[in-house]
Amino acid sequence: MSPKSALLDQLAPFLLPGEEVRGVVVVQVKRSATANAAKSVAATTAASVATLALTGGMLGMGVTFTAPAVWCVSTTHRLLLVSRESGRTPIVERVLLSAPRGQVRAELKRGLLNQVTLVDASDESVIARLNVGAKGGAARTIVREQQGAA
Repeated sequence: MSPKSALLDQLAPFLLPGEEVRGVVVVQVKRSATANAAKSVAATTAASVATLALTGGMLGMGVTFTAPAVWCVSTTHRLLLVSRESGRTPIVERVLLSAPRGQVRAELKRGLLNQVTLVDASDESVIARLNVGAKGGAARTIVREQQGAA
């Protein structure tokens, strides 16, 4: 069974009656650069101290924090961000965001890494920033699905 098929099977209990999945994209929810840097520094310090102690000062180690991947799922009624356990077969852990499609607007920022910003259509506040990586087509799919909701 493909990872996408496994995800669709696991999403069934979370879907409303008559709701169908229209698109699925793997993304990372961006956190602030400051928070990521702080976590990386703390993890690097701890790993370096442990490695230096174990190797007698012969080897150091660096650690970089990255946000875990989540599924961005567009349905006929909602936009969902679904946390998943890492591994070959996705396991749905929890729904991080569930918003009516018409209430969320998606804006694409292109660059080396594509970013989709989810904005609350009622008050223009930023709900989340999604790192889609180099997958421009996937980023455009998220934006297109949300434009179709209006």
